[in-house]
Amino acid sequence: MDERDLSKNLAVMDQWLTKFQLKINRLHNEPSDHLCIYLEVLIKLIETEQPIQVQQQFIRQQLLSWLPQWAEKTAQIHNSTAFYQIISDLLLDFLQQDIA
Repeated sequence: MDERDLSKNLAVMDQWLTKFQLKINRLHNEPSDHLCIYLEVLIKLIETEQPIQVQQQFIRQQLLSWLPQWAEKTAQIHNSTAFYQIISDLLLDFLQQDIA
């Protein structure tokens, strides 16, 4: 994702945050493109019973535009556990299955 795509993605995320009255913790410099923020918006889309097309579009445009590359980078991390590699792969697989 290049800088222009990132800026566009962040602008869309800010719109969703406003719609659902969610706030970013600016005190701790939490970015609006943090994975947890994306997942919180997805939860709100589900909880507020947004149409499945809206949920799937959010997954495609806001998550799957960068999550596969993130999962690849996570797979390259070598540490004592494979927790992050496993969780990122599970999330990616789940989201891909959800829109299939």
